[in-house]
Amino acid sequence: MTKARLHALRVIQAYVKKHGVGIRPSEFAREMWPNAPGWTRSSNCGQNGSTRGAGMRLAGGSYLSRLKRAGLVVSTHESKWSLTYVLS
Repeated sequence: MTKARLHALRVIQAYVKKHGVGIRPSEFAREMWPNAPGWTRSSNCGQNGSTRGAGMRLAGGSYLSRLKRAGLVVSTHESKWSLTYVLS
């Protein structure tokens, strides 16, 4: 188990304990990498302009998917449109 994975699992555990619900990829990324320069980068969003931090949200989802494949977390559907993760 790497230090990064241990940190990620602690982030998920603390979030779920505090809020009582699973963590979404964007929230995970904000907790995991709060000072990353990717939060200030702008990304094109098609006709609707741009957004900041889109790459960080994707990175959060990717990291959670790797944890899921390793069997460390499970995904849940808190609502119809929201995929969240909790420790397995």
